[in-house]
Parts: sequence; C-alpha cells; structure tokens
Amino acid sequence: MQTDKNFKTKDDLIKAIKAGKKVKVHIPGKMGSQVQSGSVMVDGKYGRWQATCTVKDGAIVEVK
Repeated sequence: MQTDKNFKTKDDLIKAIKAGKKVKVHIPGKMGSQVQSGSVMVDGKYGRWQATCTVKDGAIVEVK
C-alpha cells in the first residue's frame, strides 16, 4: 500500500497525521482501489520505509 502523498520518511507521515491532515492509502497500479477501514502496511517511496497504519473511512488515523 502507498499513501496519496509522497512522504520521504515515516516520521513525516506521523507528523502529518498528528497535525490533522487527511492522508489516504491505496493499492498502486491500474486498479487503484482504496481501503476503507482496518489495519494496513504502508510502504514509502521505493520501499525506503514501512509503517503499520490504522485506516478509518479511507484515511489513516494512527501510525505504529
């Protein structure tokens, strides 16, 4: 899974979530399907970082 914005680090993602920004996740490729709720593993650009995230209503609400 990837985020709709390109974060350089996991810390940048955490800061965005704490600042109240809405960050959506999707499965890359032609399908482009989005996850509505649950726990997902998110990869950074070129797999440089990974994070386990909780998604609610299509947006990340928590990063572990």
